[in-house]
Amino acid sequence: MIDIKELIILALTELKSNLARTMLTMLGIVIGIGSVITIMSLGEGSTQSIVDQISTFGTNVITVSPGRARRGPGMTGGTFDTLVKEDTTAILELPNIEAVSGIVSGQKNLVFEENSTSSSINGVEYDYAQIQSLEFSQGDFLNQSSIYSMTRSVVLGDELVEDLFGQGAMVVGQKIRIDGKTFKIVGVIKDSSSVIIPISTAQKILFGHDYYSSISVRVIDNQIMEQTLTN
Repeated sequence: MIDIKELIILALTELKSNLARTMLTMLGIVIGIGSVITIMSLGEGSTQSIVDQISTFGTNVITVSPGRARRGPGMTGGTFDTLVKEDTTAILELPNIEAVSGIVSGQKNLVFEENSTSSSINGVEYDYAQIQSLEFSQGDFLNQSSIYSMTRSVVLGDELVEDLFGQGAMVVGQKIRIDGKTFKIVGVIKDSSSVIIPISTAQKILFGHDYYSSISVRVIDNQIMEQTLTN
């Protein structure tokens, strides 16, 4: 039987012989932790759920998703199946919050002429671009007036633009069909496969419900996140 010392020597030898792979794996873990924190269990104003399950790893962006509230001493527990506008309002009233956006998402087909692809569609609010630090290669983000007026405008990631239109295509002003409905392209996001539309359009025209799939939050100072949520 191999003893502990031999196992350690074997492991170190393997790591050394595959140094590049080891470093890339470590980098991937760091990036994965630092990119976005997902917090489960917020619903209908239950911001206490965030406090109970918050964990910060140096990122300023948090994604809040619906789920089951934690149970514990002094807590009633229970299930919160939906996120609503009141939740974004409650979060925005906390100190240290820079911006908040509700998100309504789902899978739909996109079509331009003979080309088609299936993608996740995200209906968002105006501050979403700021929260996610979006950069544009063409056009711009959805204008503020379109967010709640069910405008059929769309922002596409450049990877999807290439799939539908071909490499290097200038597409602002072009029209595509999403789930059989016509949308006008107003912007193209760099290094992205996103499909972004006004949240009201997602709720009323594409998906037929008012609740949110998730909420995206940008904080001012992630070092005091726990204190912020406790307050």
